[in-house]
Amino acid sequence: MKKIVSALFLVISMAVMAMPASADTYSLTFTGGTNPPSGPYQIFPYMFNITNTTNPAHETTQNGVAMMCIDFTREITAPETWTANLVNITGALPGNAPSVTDLEEMAVLASEIATATNQQTIMNLQYAVWSLSANHPLDTNLFNATVLAAAANALDALTDTSNPLYGTVNFADYSYFDPTSWTPNSAPNTIPQRFLIYTPSAPNVIPHVLPTPEPSSLMLLGTGAFGLASVVRRRLVKA
Repeated sequence: MKKIVSALFLVISMAVMAMPASADTYSLTFTGGTNPPSGPYQIFPYMFNITNTTNPAHETTQNGVAMMCIDFTREITAPETWTANLVNITGALPGNAPSVTDLEEMAVLASEIATATNQQTIMNLQYAVWSLSANHPLDTNLFNATVLAAAANALDALTDTSNPLYGTVNFADYSYFDPTSWTPNSAPNTIPQRFLIYTPSAPNVIPHVLPTPEPSSLMLLGTGAFGLASVVRRRLVKA
């Protein structure tokens, strides 16, 4: 009997350690972007209708949510709908593109876009974001010196205390929607673009977001349960 109880605790502990990280899933419908002052590509803001599909009771569909496009080489067209997970940029998985550093640069650029009023400036900042995700040789017609300087300044703002943007962005307030399933509209066999969104804790543009537990937190929880099982086993043996 003692061995059965001990084994049961061990199984529970290992199950906890193996628990997958979970978060709410959303349905996104792209309703349109903004035409730039020049060039063929729409720019920030990209407008969406968003619904929490994991727990619809949490919220109704939110219409007219503005976001910033991350991916230059992916394509979407309006109206297009897909499902996506909301990922905080500080919890992006290592080895994925864009990297956490790239995402932090994008958050700095997003903070600049949010306060910009000149369409040419907004276009340059949007292209600066795209320069971080482009996976082909940079086209100087698209990513010109002004665009690349904006991207370099965002990188500098991460570490240079003399940069006016240093410390002005709380990266925990930014997340991106990572597509999980979709039906291609105009570009078969392509993945929808990812979009960065400002998600401060209060008020939250997308309320009731379930935080994704970090693997280290799950491991700690599992280790604690395993330790508890060991303690109970020792006490049962003594009894």
